[in-house]
Amino acid sequence: MKSMRMDLEKTVRLNDSQYQQYVYGSADVVGLMCLTVLCKGRTMRPHEKLKSPAMAFGVSFSESEFFKGF
Repeated sequence: MKSMRMDLEKTVRLNDSQYQQYVYGSADVVGLMCLTVLCKGRTMRPHEKLKSPAMAFGVSFSESEFFKGF
C-alpha cells in the first residue's frame, strides 16, 4: 500500500532507496501474484526457486509500462 500512497505524492525524483521500495510494492508483488497463480497446487519448493525470477518479471513489465508512458 505504501507504493500506492507514493503515487499520490508529487515527487519529481526518487532516490535509489525510495525507488527500490516503490518497485517492491508496485512491481515485485505483481510477479509474486502471478507465481502464486501459476504454482497453485504445487509444493512450495518450486515456488521458492522461482520467487526471484518472478519478481524480476514483475519489475520488467512495470518498467516497460513506465517507458511507454514517456
